Amino acid sequence: MATYTITTTDADETCMKTDVMSVEDWINAAVAGKVGSTKKRLLNKYMQHCSANEIQMKVTQTEQIAHARTLGIAEFVSEIDASVDK
Repeated sequence: MATYTITTTDADETCMKTDVMSVEDWINAAVAGKVGSTKKRLLNKYMQHCSANEIQMKVTQTEQIAHARTLGIAEFVSEIDASVDK
């Protein structure tokens, strides 16, 4: 599991507190929303790839995500950027 730390200015925090009850809760919800949407897209891409190539899918979402990495269909953006630079 990864842990991320962010730093904001006092002015940024003041602005956030005028719009949200809890800045930490908002950050957690924003990350959860992004994870949910990217997971949905990745799993859809995985299902399509496995169906098109007659590959047996894994059972759990965690296994499917790991399998997608193994199959090369879950590239990290940093990996794509690095390959373009070569």
